[in-house]
Amino acid sequence: MGMIGTVIRVSEEELNTFLKDSKALENKIYADESYAEDWFLDLDKSWDGINYILIGEIIGGLENEPNKLQRALFSFQIIDEEQDLGYGPAQYLNPNQVKETYSELENITDESLKNKIKASQNCTKSAKERRGDFQC
Repeated sequence: MGMIGTVIRVSEEELNTFLKDSKALENKIYADESYAEDWFLDLDKSWDGINYILIGEIIGGLENEPNKLQRALFSFQIIDEEQDLGYGPAQYLNPNQVKETYSELENITDESLKNKIKASQNCTKSAKERRGDFQC
């Protein structure tokens, strides 16, 4: 196994319910029919690569509050500190943050994304080892 990522789309009302009762979130995402719903996106282990391509850092590189683009996958706003859903507790964005993050994602062009992927492919293993992380 390993750390997996799941992203779900919920209404503001549902988010407020989850913030009051995190068990409701667990029940929603682990229901058998959830995997086939349009609000459910299973990133599996690709979350790390997606995050790296978007921001050029692995999750360990986030030492400060995430910017609008970084929080596409990691907001560090926790629903329930005691609830572990794979990579720790579930994180969320409020509706305003969703709009801001979407706006940042919308600005990414095919060309800029291709350039980020090419740049990441040019990183050598020795450079990664020397730096102790995956930034180039």
